[in-house]
Amino acid sequence: MRPMLLLLALAASPAAAEPDDCLADTTPAAADASRQPMRFTVEERGPLAVLRAEGTIDVGAAARLAPLLDSDPDEIWFDSPGGDVREALLIGRELRARRAFTRIPPGARCVGACAEAFLGGVAREVDEGGRLGVTAVPLSDPSSAQTQAERENAAARWAEERADYYIRAGISRGLLRLQLDTPAPGICWLSDAGLRRYNVTNLPAAEARSGD
Repeated sequence: MRPMLLLLALAASPAAAEPDDCLADTTPAAADASRQPMRFTVEERGPLAVLRAEGTIDVGAAARLAPLLDSDPDEIWFDSPGGDVREALLIGRELRARRAFTRIPPGARCVGACAEAFLGGVAREVDEGGRLGVTAVPLSDPSSAQTQAERENAAARWAEERADYYIRAGISRGLLRLQLDTPAPGICWLSDAGLRRYNVTNLPAAEARSGD
């Protein structure tokens, strides 16, 4: 199958993109301070033990995170402008193996690679005032020095890997279509409707634990 046809087949999903999936506007992704390598801190928030993941996802972040998960924190909170996608997928798979609860708290932004790590949670919630942004598929960047065929192949590999990752996380593959339709270097900041439509957040509102 040609790469473009494979990409479209992988992105096919009963949950078609809707005009209200993305917010029209939102606060910029992150402050300059969060461009520092990802740091992990554990703190008590009332009865909850919270592990905060803040900053850019750098190579080695997954290895630094693993021992902290041994303490079995109640929730993992993300606030990150993105970073290394491969490392983010390692984090996400580790969180899924630990059956972690992931959250984007009020005022936090989780973009691109951060979104992939966040999706590793078995239970996921984005609080009011928090934002999750997904970025464009590599194919949609016309400024790339690669040929069209090379970009199509790269995008097809990207989509195949994400399809497997999303299926395991219970995410609708419609999220792939949404990313395919997002022009580079744009960000789709998912609305509440989009978060629910694609099962990015998967807790009934009454069961979502407060981060206060």
